[in-house]
Amino acid sequence: DEPFGGSNNSFDPYDRRMTSENDEKTNAFVNIRIITCDTNKDGKKEVIMVKNLSAVGRVLKNVKSYSGSEIYNFEWDGMGLTENWRTKKINGYVADYQFKDIDNDGQNEVVLALVLSAGATLQGKSIVAAYKLNQQEGTTLK
Repeated sequence: DEPFGGSNNSFDPYDRRMTSENDEKTNAFVNIRIITCDTNKDGKKEVIMVKNLSAVGRVLKNVKSYSGSEIYNFEWDGMGLTENWRTKKINGYVADYQFKDIDNDGQNEVVLALVLSAGATLQGKSIVAAYKLNQQEGTTLK
């Protein structure tokens, strides 16, 4: 029922040489990946999804503006996906993400490619951020 994903990445699916100038311009937006990973080491993979949050909603077809994001962990319970945990709101939108051990400690971290959108001085800036999964609580990133 809830929209997940969301991305500013798009392409023009039509050959503009074959269309007239009066044709409506429509971009095809590429959604963000969905990852499966065994984060709680129980032998079953969970589904990790990003929800990029938009202040304008998802009403305007060719306007995508994301101010924040959340990462969700779901597990199949035999009938559907059940939410195990989600992060607090992250400033900026997640352009891509992965679970990798970036500091060689044997534990996977959540690595995010973030596009910052808070404040005029941060417009257009991107960063790579890594978060450790809080194994004791199992519900948040620290």
